[in-house]
Amino acid sequence: MKYLIFFILLAPLKCLSQEIPIIDEKIIYERIYDYPNASKDAIYGAAKRFIGIYFKSAKSVIQSEDINTGLIICKGNISSRETYDNSWWYGSKSVGGTFHFTMQFDVKNGKVRLRIFDIHTDDASSYSMYGSSLEDIVFKLAKEVNRSQGKTKEKRLQKYNVNANLLSTTFYGVMEVANNNIKESLTDAW
Repeated sequence: MKYLIFFILLAPLKCLSQEIPIIDEKIIYERIYDYPNASKDAIYGAAKRFIGIYFKSAKSVIQSEDINTGLIICKGNISSRETYDNSWWYGSKSVGGTFHFTMQFDVKNGKVRLRIFDIHTDDASSYSMYGSSLEDIVFKLAKEVNRSQGKTKEKRLQKYNVNANLLSTTFYGVMEVANNNIKESLTDAW
């Protein structure tokens, strides 16, 4: 029964945008990158280098690491905002804020799987939901679109799509920065 209720709530969300990845009732951004001929140890070291550079203080960011299994789990945050619906009367509206997230590296010989999940925001101005999980925010926005009509529905759908685009651009962008940094580290032969 709980899966049926979840599916009923989720079905409209899937119709709105394919950009928000949902796995096991959670929003999880995931990519797998290949590094041919690179050893697990080299990729693991490059991933730790990325964490140290990108997150500034790897020791306070890394929550768990195991070189034997190739697992690194870290916590981070990123600020991202996008403006939409500019009007001369009401001014511009924006979505986004500071997002707190967990990033996981699963390293094997020749590849790494990056995952970003457990995303929360503390920006009450964009979502009116202080300290909310990304799932709560996205499902709330989807419900607002689905129960609206006419111009209100169009405006809410625009807000939802701007959110979906902002989130995908932000989190897949973080993964691309990690991928590029790992590649650079692996090819650095000084």
